[in-house]
Amino acid sequence: TAVSFSDGQRTLRQVGMDEFWPAENDGGCPPEVMVRLLLTKRNRFYIHAVLARNEVWRRLGPLDEVLVADWIWSIRACALAPVQLSPRPLLNYRQHDSQTTAQADRAWLWGLELVRATRLLDRWWTKEPPPIPNARGLLARTFTLKLLVEALHKGQAGDRAGGLFYARLARTVAPRWVWRVFCAGCEAVLSVLGRRPLTWLTPVERRFESSW
Repeated sequence: TAVSFSDGQRTLRQVGMDEFWPAENDGGCPPEVMVRLLLTKRNRFYIHAVLARNEVWRRLGPLDEVLVADWIWSIRACALAPVQLSPRPLLNYRQHDSQTTAQADRAWLWGLELVRATRLLDRWWTKEPPPIPNARGLLARTFTLKLLVEALHKGQAGDRAGGLFYARLARTVAPRWVWRVFCAGCEAVLSVLGRRPLTWLTPVERRFESSW
């Protein structure tokens, strides 16, 4: 189902995978379509709002102990059968600064978790075939974009060290040499221009963010 986000007093936004696959479609979202959406779009699939058969949990086993374990589980589970989506939010998710994900972002751990997720999925896909063609390439491109957006965002805020860290992580997961060269160029810009906010990067960040 969709998820309603709040700060404890007011609703901030509502998100769900039905934004990409309308719930009116009969038969649910096919596995190959849902997996492609999860690999190429910003995550709107929250495990707290998922109802799955016990058979799925028994087949996939326990979640890995990483921040993005639920996302990894979702990709593997959605490859098994069609997913029925509901646009009606049946879960309220409260955001606050003491959340694990918020703390991880402040400590620069979120980028490392994306790299770990890449490695974990690669490990799974050596045991079982990837759910769709070029799954590894799609995942690498999406994570490269996410890490570059975060690098540019930190550069805009004047956090040069954080921007460099995320740009370097992007280079480690980049799918092709062209992407790696571009990531190195971002590192050079962040390194040379120092700690002042790079507000002129806003259009570039928005362009990247719209790509996923």
